[in-house]
Amino acid sequence: MIKKLPFLLLVLFSILMVLFFYHDVVFHPNQYLFNGEGDAVKNYFTYCYYIKHNPSYINFEGMNYPFGEHFLYTDCHPVIAGFLKSFSGLFPLLSHYSIGILNFIIILSVFLTFFASYFLLREFKINPWLSLLYSIGMTLLAPQIFRMGGHLALSYSVAIPFSWLLTIRILKTDSKMIYMLLLFLNNLLWLFIHSYLGIIIIFFLSMIVMVQWLSDANKWKEFKRYIILFTGVCLPVILFYVVATLTDTHTGRTNNPSGFFQYTAELDDVFLPNHAPLKPLLDQLTGNIIKQQWEAWSYVGFSTTLLFVILIIISLITVFKRKKGSMLNEFFGSRILNHSLIAAFIVLLFAMAVPFKQIDHLIDYLPILKQFRATGRFAWPFYFVALVFSASVMQQIYSRMEIQNRKIAAIFLCLLVGGFNIIEGIPYHIENSGSITRAKNVFNKEMLLPSYTNAFKTINPSNFQAIVALPFYYQGSECFSRPRIYNTVNASFIFSY
Repeated sequence: MIKKLPFLLLVLFSILMVLFFYHDVVFHPNQYLFNGEGDAVKNYFTYCYYIKHNPSYINFEGMNYPFGEHFLYTDCHPVIAGFLKSFSGLFPLLSHYSIGILNFIIILSVFLTFFASYFLLREFKINPWLSLLYSIGMTLLAPQIFRMGGHLALSYSVAIPFSWLLTIRILKTDSKMIYMLLLFLNNLLWLFIHSYLGIIIIFFLSMIVMVQWLSDANKWKEFKRYIILFTGVCLPVILFYVVATLTDTHTGRTNNPSGFFQYTAELDDVFLPNHAPLKPLLDQLTGNIIKQQWEAWSYVGFSTTLLFVILIIISLITVFKRKKGSMLNEFFGSRILNHSLIAAFIVLLFAMAVPFKQIDHLIDYLPILKQFRATGRFAWPFYFVALVFSASVMQQIYSRMEIQNRKIAAIFLCLLVGGFNIIEGIPYHIENSGSITRAKNVFNKEMLLPSYTNAFKTINPSNFQAIVALPFYYQGSECFSRPRIYNTVNASFIFSY
C-alpha cells in the first residue's frame, strides 16, 4: 500500500484539480464554446456541421461554396468527427451533444496527462514521490493548455508524453510487437486529429530512433531492427499523405504558402516565463523589452532553466580545467534520456527555423517544409524532455545527498524545485478555466439570442444556395485573405449550421 501511495495521491490530486478548475465544463460540457471568436468558433463549426449536416465523409460542404473543402483541411478533429458522424444516424443525440463530447475529451486529456507523465518518469527510474511531484508540475505547466482557446485539436497535452513513453518501451523491451502496434495506431490517431500534432510527434520520435542508431556500437548489425522501428514510427505519415492525396479533388492549392518565418521560436519562449508569478518581475527588470511569440510558448519553468544554466557553467569549468566531470556523467547516466534530449534539441532547432534563418533561400530548396506556418509549435517536445531530464538530475542530487546523510535537506530541495513548477503552472489554469466558459454554445438553439431564433423562422433554406457575408471575408489560403469581422463571421457560421 505504501508503494502505491504516490500514484493514489496523483489520482486524487488530478481528480480534484480538474474538478476545481474545470467543473463547469465537466458537468455541463455542451453549454460552452472554449472561445466564441477566431479559429475556435470556426473549428467548432466545421466539427459539428460535419457530424450533423455534411452529406459526404470526404468533402466538407459547409464552406467555400460551391467547391467545399477537403475535410482534413478544416481542422474538424477528423477522426472524432468521422466516428460520431458514423453513429449519429442511429443515435441522433450524438450530433446534438457533439460539442459537449469534444469539450469533455479535451478536458479528459488534461486529466490523462498526469498519468502519462507519471509513468514516463517512472520509466526512467525516477523515485515515485519525485515522479508524483514532477508529473503534477509537468501537467500544470504544459504549454498546450492555451490551445483550448482556439486551436482545439492541438490542445492534447497527453499526446507527446504518451507517444514518447511507447517509444521508450519499444527501445527497452524485447517483446516489442504490441508496443509497435500501439505506437503505429497512436501516431496515426494524432495525425487524423491534427496533422501538425502528428508531425511534431513523429519528427521527435524519428529523431530519437535516429540518434539511438547512430550511437549504437552494433548499428550495422542492428540495422534491420532500426529500419523496422523507423518505418513503424513514420509509416502513419505515408498513409496519411496517401489518403489525403487520393481523396482530395480540389485543385490549385499553393505550393508556396507564406508564414514559415512568421511564428518561429526563440530561446526566451522556452526559458523565460510568460505568466505570473515571474513574468511581471521579468518585465520590470527588463523594461518590458522581451516580446515572446505566443505560438512558441514552451516555458520549461524557472527551476529547469536554472538547472540548464548551472549545467552549462559546470560543463565549461570541466572543459577549461580538464576534469573528468564525474558529476556530469551521473547527470547524463540514462542513455535513452540522453538521446531523447538530443532529439528534442534537434526538433527545437527546427522550431527556431535553424538553419533556414541563417542561410538565405535554403527553404526554397525544401518546399515541403514551407507547409509549416507556425514552426514554434515544434518546441513542445523539448518542454517535456527538459522536465523529465530535470527530474532525473534531481534524482541524482537526492541520491548523492542521501549518501552524505543529508536526507532532510535533499527532500527539501526536491520539494522546492518540483514544487515551483506547480506554483508556476497554477496561473495557467486560473486564466484558462476562466476564459473557456465565457462563450455560450451558439450551435445549440437553446443558447441562442431571440434575434437569431426569430430570424430562423423567416428563412426558408431551400430558397438559397449559399451565404455571402458582407463585408466579405476570406481566410485560409495562406497567400490571400480578407480581414474578418468576428460578428459577421459568427453570424454566418450560426446561420449556416
